[in-house]
Amino acid sequence: MPHPLGNGVRVSAPARLHLGFLDLHGGLGRKFGSIGLTLEWPRTVVEAVPAPRLCCQGPVSHRAQRITERFYKVLSEQRLQVNHAVHLTIKEAIPDHSGLGSGTQLALAIGRAISQVNHLPLSIPEIAALLDRGKRSGIGIGSFLKGGFLVDGGLKPKGQIPPIICRHDFPEEWWVLLIIEPTLQGLHGTAETRAFHSLPPFPAEQAAVLCRLTLMQALPALVERDIQAFGQALNAIQAAIGDYFAPAQGARFASPWIAAALQQAQQWGVPAVGQSSWGPTGFALVEGETAVRNLQARLIQWAKEALQGGPKLQFIITRARNQGGRVESLVDSKK
Repeated sequence: MPHPLGNGVRVSAPARLHLGFLDLHGGLGRKFGSIGLTLEWPRTVVEAVPAPRLCCQGPVSHRAQRITERFYKVLSEQRLQVNHAVHLTIKEAIPDHSGLGSGTQLALAIGRAISQVNHLPLSIPEIAALLDRGKRSGIGIGSFLKGGFLVDGGLKPKGQIPPIICRHDFPEEWWVLLIIEPTLQGLHGTAETRAFHSLPPFPAEQAAVLCRLTLMQALPALVERDIQAFGQALNAIQAAIGDYFAPAQGARFASPWIAAALQQAQQWGVPAVGQSSWGPTGFALVEGETAVRNLQARLIQWAKEALQGGPKLQFIITRARNQGGRVESLVDSKK
């Protein structure tokens, strides 16, 4: 049965891997700069229908409630006409603070859903700015807008959102294995801010190397579908960024258990491994569905034998999404 006040909208927002920063020095007037990859799964799915009063339910409903209340407050401050409260249902949610972009994707999905219900012509970048997202990286916003493999141009002084300067389809035959430690969360919020302030200045020479690895190795390899060359560049970027962040997160990777799994995958010849953002989620990149399923099975067996007494890791197969988020009416989504 349709809701008595309207059919509402369904918004799906994809997770993303944040694969590394390009320039933490900032001497050229822009800082950070990011590379990232949009994923088919996990994702955040939000349904919203007009309602007499605001209500949120489902997983991460408390976080969704805070975002929703803040969005309505900002809309009021901006003098934008809002006719309806919403009943918001979180159908699926990216794991919180796992390095997969949960906060940005939840905020964008909620903001887009409320805007649709209230017929507000707000763009995704406008919604992101209103909800204070994209302060360091534009990858999450780019993932919602465009999908695929993304590079953003960094944040300039007094800028709001880093622009996407390169976007390319990711090869469909390249698969991703996510390695998740469910009981651990990466740095976020004030702890993340303190961590950035505590780190030493990033060498300009090292930033130049990272930009060169991206422009002259990773991107050409992506276009030529050369997973070995792409992996070499990504591994080098991951090593440099991980070592720089090690004083704040304890080591190159946030989870020693995931680090051990990634090391084992490398010993088996996996082309690329790394950690997304502050983690703890790790990833391995291989070519072909058979290869990723074999890697998953081998790592599950390896973990049973090698990580006795440690946490139970999750090994989840996914792949790149070469499209952005999806917005549809609830009637259309259920046909």
